Amino acid sequence: MADHFSLLAGETRLKIITLLADGGELCVCDLASVLEMTPAAVSQHLSRLRSGRLVRSRRDGMTIYYRLTEGADGLPAVRLPELAPVAEE
Repeated sequence: MADHFSLLAGETRLKIITLLADGGELCVCDLASVLEMTPAAVSQHLSRLRSGRLVRSRRDGMTIYYRLTEGADGLPAVRLPELAPVAEE
């Protein structure tokens, strides 16, 4: 359990967990767009979450999709502030 708390110590990883909990399954590009980060930066956070077994991935062609693992619903409930909507271009 302590490992899960250390993985969730960063605001970005908490946001990713929240987005996956709300969205079900998202690709790196979708997460990067919402978080206003580069795909490479988001991938680094997802890699840590995946190594902690909080998220799992699947590949569809060139796109990798992430979702919470079945055991991740046992994470402590965390209430995060609402994310600001992304402006359409």
